[in-house]
Amino acid sequence: VWIDGENNNWEVWQYDDKYAVDTVSNSLENFGKSLTVDATNTTLVIGSKNQVLYYVRPTTKFPWAYRDQLTVLSTQRSASPNFKLTVTNNTFGEVVTLDKTGEFLLVGAPGASTLTGDNSSKNTGYVAVYRKNDNGYFTFVTAIISDSATPGERFGQHVKFLNNRILVASCGSETSAPYIAAYSLTGTLISKMSFSLGTTILDVCTSQTDRIAVSLSTCEVNLIDFNDAFAVIATYTAPQTGQYSVGKTTEYGYSIALNTEGTRLLVGVPDSSIRSPLSG
Repeated sequence: VWIDGENNNWEVWQYDDKYAVDTVSNSLENFGKSLTVDATNTTLVIGSKNQVLYYVRPTTKFPWAYRDQLTVLSTQRSASPNFKLTVTNNTFGEVVTLDKTGEFLLVGAPGASTLTGDNSSKNTGYVAVYRKNDNGYFTFVTAIISDSATPGERFGQHVKFLNNRILVASCGSETSAPYIAAYSLTGTLISKMSFSLGTTILDVCTSQTDRIAVSLSTCEVNLIDFNDAFAVIATYTAPQTGQYSVGKTTEYGYSIALNTEGTRLLVGVPDSSIRSPLSG
């Protein structure tokens, strides 16, 4: 992991260096699976396999200091009283996202299995919500789960903050359509928008103006406005002719990004053949 270190000098961290070995188990796997930092560059969260580590510093003039770690939810319950998490095939820490203030943290576990009553659903996924307390430690708030809880839907594969709301994507499965959903910071559902059955969500990004972009496996990117409900304002598809034709690509929108104002959209196409086969 390359990280902005003391006095804005770049440092290289590995899971077996002083930042990990001195404080956590040497068995840490996939250190750096996901990363997030707040807008002030004073709270850093690093995801790994079934563990999330976080670091703090008073200002950028100081080195990062390990604070604590978060582990798989196994006994904590969500707002649904009959819902309980299992540790089977868990991917807790695969996705981590801080809000710009560093107060709230989202941890996605899209490969987790859920247990409702006696029924277990594999790879349904969940999102854990944490809030930093007065002592600087993240404490559990709630777990958000899919209302459909369909096996294979990988709820929480994409997790973003939408100002003071939470945006979660469910990638979809053979029997459930992919969708995005907005929640309050305490996990209450606000609105939901579904896409066509058989498609998959590739990427999701947000802006500070409540604008959202969602790319689909059908080679299209939807630009969406949110005002307590989702509204598609534009749809972009892979160009088939001209200098930047991407032909029959399957990766148009593999990665996307919006600027802060939501007025510029970047679309990554790694498998296109603009100048040579698969040049991107």
